[in-house]
Amino acid sequence: MGKKAVFFLDNEKINVQSYVDELVLNDFKVIKFEYIDSAWDFLKGKEHIDIIILDIMMPPGKILKDQEVKLGLHSGIKLLDMIKSLKHRKDIPILILSNLGGDPKVNAKVEEYKDKGYKIEYRRKKSCYPLELVQLVKNF
Repeated sequence: MGKKAVFFLDNEKINVQSYVDELVLNDFKVIKFEYIDSAWDFLKGKEHIDIIILDIMMPPGKILKDQEVKLGLHSGIKLLDMIKSLKHRKDIPILILSNLGGDPKVNAKVEEYKDKGYKIEYRRKKSCYPLELVQLVKNF
C-alpha cells in the first residue's frame, strides 16, 4: 500500500509548515492548499485522499463570498458542510486544526457530525504539536 494521502487546507503558510514537514518525515503524502477556491476544485475531483485536515478561519474566497461566514471566521465550517455533501468525500475522516478555540458553533458542528457517525476531531493548533498531529493522522 502507498503512502497515506493527507489533504491539508490552511491559509497560514508559515505556522503550518512544521505540521506538513512532520507528516512528510513520517511518510505521508501531503496535498496542501492555502485557498478555499482551489481546495474546493480539488475536492470535487477524484484524486484519492485518506484524511482531511481543515482550518476554520480562512478568507472565504469566491465560493463562499455570498455565504454567512462572519468575514471568514466560519468559512471552514461552511466548507465542511460542502465536503460532506460530496458523495465520494463524505466518509473521509476530518481533523479540524484551528487557532479558534471554544467557539460554540464549531463545537456544535463537530458534535453534529459525530452524532451522524462521521469520524471528525477538533484540535487547537496551540495545544497540538506536530508529532501529536502525526499520531492523530496515523490513528484516524
